[in-house]
Amino acid sequence: MKTLTAKIPRGLETRLRLLARKRQETVRKALDREVQGDLRFAELAQEYCGMFAGPRNLSSRRGYGTVRAR
Repeated sequence: MKTLTAKIPRGLETRLRLLARKRQETVRKALDREVQGDLRFAELAQEYCGMFAGPRNLSSRRGYGTVRAR
């Protein structure tokens, strides 16, 4: 593992430490999670899966994608 020394504003340090404490993880892990963008859309939307009615694939609907003359 490499060592990196960086000067960051106090506010950023405070937010990073609070985030790590909230997630009950180390500051290194919290920083890694933020850099990697660990909160992806699929993870955020997972609790809503299956909540809505309708076809799973909109292209299965009749008339979808047909061109109508005007």
